[in-house]
Amino acid sequence: MREAGGDPKNVGIVPVSASPVQYDGPCWTAERVSPSDLTGISIQFSRGERYLAADTGWVVVDGLGTMLMYVEETKLYRLLSHFVTRARGRRFRHVTGIADDVVSSDTLARFQSLHDRSVSLE
Repeated sequence: MREAGGDPKNVGIVPVSASPVQYDGPCWTAERVSPSDLTGISIQFSRGERYLAADTGWVVVDGLGTMLMYVEETKLYRLLSHFVTRARGRRFRHVTGIADDVVSSDTLARFQSLHDRSVSLE
């Protein structure tokens, strides 16, 4: 981030992991949340939103494939839809990361439909 001219102090992270996470860096970090705890993820997401500025704030949700191993697709879709709607309403940019080789093409298309565009990083 520093190499790209960004300031890590302006980055917030909500670690979603089944394992303990240790981080001692400049980014704001929420408490670790289990991938099966959609309520906890939502709460930490809301806490993090307070630190973002309209038109410049970015919301990044990564690892949807991992979360899909723990929760039903329809529940995760509703949560992500809620995040995207909130980001648009507060004029944040929203990015979702998903490895297309770990989900079905139908699942990938469903989650892509929430976004304005899709970019492959291959």
